[in-house]
Amino acid sequence: MIEIRWFVNHLANPLVRLLLESPAHGVLSSRLLLITFSGQKTKRVYTIPVGYVKGELAIYVVAGGHERKTWWRGFRTGATVKLHLKGRDVPATADIVSSDAEPEAVMDAARAYFRALPSAARSMGVRMAPDGTPNAQDLRSATEDQIIIRLRADA
Repeated sequence: MIEIRWFVNHLANPLVRLLLESPAHGVLSSRLLLITFSGQKTKRVYTIPVGYVKGELAIYVVAGGHERKTWWRGFRTGATVKLHLKGRDVPATADIVSSDAEPEAVMDAARAYFRALPSAARSMGVRMAPDGTPNAQDLRSATEDQIIIRLRADA
């Protein structure tokens, strides 16, 4: 049986990357972007597709299954990256936000994420106010074990 991680890394991701780099990128560009970065230790350059949401303050990526992945770890102290977003290359800075240090950034990410994926709020037990604001206590519980990556375009 083919291991899921192998399938994603060797078949699905390269196919998604080709599509996002093609003129037909619009099929996926509203939810996926390519992020290019250098490995923290090896300095090898990686380009991977990630799901994103656009908040009021930045673009956010939630690193699902982060315990099994390493690609996001170099962003702890901030990193220069290149985004391929909606057919365009955008230089950016990536860092990780936490609810302890930057509650407003986590709230912005959660609002954007849960507006785009309301079923995610329900499945994570986050109640939403009529204006789309997540319940603060529910949000703390739901995000305490999540890795939220903030992407900010360089000027």
